[in-house]
Amino acid sequence: MKKTLLLFTALFLFVLNSFSQWTPLNSGISGFVSSVYFVNADTGYAVADAGTILKTIDGGNQWDPLTSGTTLDLYYIVFTSVNTGFCTGAGGIILKTLDGGTTWATKHDGASNIIIKASFIGNTGYAVGDDGPVLKTTDAGETWIPVATGLPVQIKDVAFTSVDIGYVAGGNGSWTTGGTILKTTDGGITWVTMTTGIYNYLFTIFFTDSNTGYAGGGDLATGSILKTTDAGMTWHEIPNTPGGPVRRIFFPTPGIGYAVSRFGDILRTSDSGATWTAQESGTFEYLFGLFFLDAYTGFAAGDYGTILKTTNGGFPVGVSEKKATGGLNCYPNPAREQLTIVLPMPGTEPIRRLFIYDLTGQVVMNEQIVGALTKIDVSSFPTGLYFVKLIDGENTMVSKFAVK
Repeated sequence: MKKTLLLFTALFLFVLNSFSQWTPLNSGISGFVSSVYFVNADTGYAVADAGTILKTIDGGNQWDPLTSGTTLDLYYIVFTSVNTGFCTGAGGIILKTLDGGTTWATKHDGASNIIIKASFIGNTGYAVGDDGPVLKTTDAGETWIPVATGLPVQIKDVAFTSVDIGYVAGGNGSWTTGGTILKTTDGGITWVTMTTGIYNYLFTIFFTDSNTGYAGGGDLATGSILKTTDAGMTWHEIPNTPGGPVRRIFFPTPGIGYAVSRFGDILRTSDSGATWTAQESGTFEYLFGLFFLDAYTGFAAGDYGTILKTTNGGFPVGVSEKKATGGLNCYPNPAREQLTIVLPMPGTEPIRRLFIYDLTGQVVMNEQIVGALTKIDVSSFPTGLYFVKLIDGENTMVSKFAVK
């Protein structure tokens, strides 16, 4: 049984990678890569647990470890110029470099909370995380002081659109009673709770301009993406978001955005978040880090040393954005009662065979289908993640869906 499961997993990952245009990079580590940042097409950085900081100078082909001076887990890295950057992590640590990562100086530590994220507007920056205070710097990260404490949220992300106006996202400790976004207009001194309309935990928030922003999260199995167009006053949930719980959102342009999830999903939108399409990442590892240099060149990072790269927006080889309407489409995803599977392109065979596997590699459905659309009753499927494989003559297509 174990050999069968390993064989199935290897074969499935091989098929996924054959369809994916997200290329795995060799990070040289096996830890959790929580954040990745590039200052240009060649030079980039990543952070992981146990004080790990990695640097590449060839676009990610080779990653070399840097001396961080700490063994604490690091969660975020950001650069405000080519040589000036910051790392945040456990124990309230904030590190700063002025020489492209050669040396790092500790600018804040000694706290019990994790600092998950930082946001900079010029020399002014904010750092947040979990139950700790909102920290602020006005001298380019040399000193940090708490400006707000006791906020009614476990903070997971922060985004400022100006020196004084910013947002934090998170929850109150429960996966199903979170969904909290707070806003400040006075540089972090006071915060007002915004109405999100959802109860799922929020892990990421990103603004493309002073009015338009996105927040993402989810429960243990499914993802949610919210959007505002009025500077956070109102938020609406994007319907039918595919994939698992969203961990990071990044928009390299106002219209094109990406998101990564807990189950290795990578999502893409090209209509300012109105609709999101799942891409084949080639991995099922927990993805947490996300960064794009432009609309098509980007990096995703996550568990077991995972760093992925795309230079064409994540589309399969030979498929352009305008042509990327074919493939195996499953909706709603996640499904509760019924799953619809659509194959827009004509099949090479009049009769095709469809397989559905659970996470153990067991076939839970095997049947022939005719036509470009089939509906499947999944009401008896246990909650979890499933894989779909469609054999159409000599062609094989794969996808995945969740049952909630």
